[in-house]
Formats: sequence, C-alpha cells, structure tokens
Amino acid sequence: MKKRLIYISFLVALMAIGSLGTLYGIPYLVMSKVKSRLGLTVPNQFRHSPLMDHTQRAVVRPNPNFLYSIGQFDLTDGPIKITGQIPDSTYWSIAFYKNNTVNFFVKNDQQFKHKSFSIMLKPKGYELKPDKGTQVVEAASTTGIVLVRLLVPNRKKQTVAHFKEFQQSLRIKPLN
Repeated sequence: MKKRLIYISFLVALMAIGSLGTLYGIPYLVMSKVKSRLGLTVPNQFRHSPLMDHTQRAVVRPNPNFLYSIGQFDLTDGPIKITGQIPDSTYWSIAFYKNNTVNFFVKNDQQFKHKSFSIMLKPKGYELKPDKGTQVVEAASTTGIVLVRLLVPNRKKQTVAHFKEFQQSLRIKPLN
C-alpha cells in the first residue's frame, strides 16, 4: 500500500510539473516562433509588411486590409523612443507585448491628440525625464514586440502608397 501511495504521489507531482511547464512555457515558445518566422533578429528596428494576401503565412490569418509594422524591442541598455506619423482618415494602433505573448500596452489613433506620436518605453524602475509631448510607458519586460497596425481602406496603388508613407515614418531609437 505504501509503494502504491508513493507511486501515485510521484505521478501527481509529475503531472503538476508538466502542466505548469506547459502553461508557462508554451507562450514563450510561440513568441520565439513568431520572431523566427518574421525574421526579427535585430532589436529596436521595425520591419514593415506589404498589404497581406493569401500567400503570406508568417502570421496566421493576417487581415488583408492592414499594413503591419513589427519590431523586437530590447531595453537591456536602457529606454527606447518610438516615433511616427498617424494617418487622420483610418484606424491605426500601436501595441507592446511581453515575450510570453501578454499585451501590456495598446493605444489607437483616437487616443492620440496629435497626428504624430512619441512614446518612450522604459525598463521598470528606470528614472527619466521625457521630452514634452512624449508618453512614457513602463515595460512589463526587458524584451518583447511592438506591433503597429494601419488600416488601408482600399487596395488602389495610390492609396496603398499614401499609407506606406505613414508606415515608413515609424522609428525606434535607443536613448543610450
């Protein structure tokens, strides 16, 4: 009876460790796979995508009406500043994600007062004086992903070119 109890206890402990490992490990694995598929090897730089279509599969089920810009941020050496222009005639958003896929900040075009933006992303506990008009966001992790989405109302060449200018205005600049 004692052997059976030890065996059952061992199995329960093994199942608990496996479950916790799965719950906490898979999100990091997913984010690692996303970074790899998107070629995010250089931190603090944006990669800009064209309008999506049925041939792009780096992201599962991408919205074909969006231009995406994605970057891997790294705050190991200190804060970064993200700047760019916001179009006034369509939806636009910026979001920050930890390496375990958890979103810790999102803001869309309706929440900005101006048609340009400036965000300082800083590590926890880092003291700094922001420039006037710059929003400070305390990062929930030292590394992660910044994602900008821009809705393109139609696929006309001239329209797409116009919105690509907004996409190309995005910058990530380390402050140290």
